[in-house]
Amino acid sequence: MRNQPIASISQGQLDFLIKREFPELSEIVSNKLKFVASDTESGRRRISVAILKLANRDFGKLDTLIEKANFDFRDVVSQAEYPTNSLRGFDDRTLEQEMSEHRADWEDYAGWLSKTE
Repeated sequence: MRNQPIASISQGQLDFLIKREFPELSEIVSNKLKFVASDTESGRRRISVAILKLANRDFGKLDTLIEKANFDFRDVVSQAEYPTNSLRGFDDRTLEQEMSEHRADWEDYAGWLSKTE
């Protein structure tokens, strides 16, 4: 992985995404995400947003994703932010191909973050 953007998520963004993804259950989801482990608050927010994206509005997936993140946060962050690279692993490809995939994945992630509904 070379020079990939790293998501910087504010508390306001996290609150918005919780309400957008789980409008009827936002308080419950917010409480569940308090159990996401991280050394920093910014890390907890980034991991929480990755969990929301991977849950894809399926409340039943949250507990499993939180457990997975608490075991190794990289598993959920990489799948949410860079799914193509996460699936491909370390196979042979040029730097140009790798960077193109990173850009496409990041554009997809940024688009998901900025959706209003």
